[in-house]
Amino acid sequence: MNNGHDASGAASEEQHAPWLPIPSRAISVVEHPCIIKNIDKGITSLGGPVKLSKGLRSKVEPANDGGEDD
Repeated sequence: MNNGHDASGAASEEQHAPWLPIPSRAISVVEHPCIIKNIDKGITSLGGPVKLSKGLRSKVEPANDGGEDD
């Protein structure tokens, strides 16, 4: 029976998945101080969808992780 492998178990022909472009996009994370069981109430508690999306679109200054206090 020929299963595409030689006696050593290696594939007889090497096949690779195609390379696909991945668009660059910003990713935001929101840490909520409570366990969210209802997403609509959770969004409302953060100011509602309009304020939340406006805050997520705004530019944030990078944190200074130098370990020194200013």
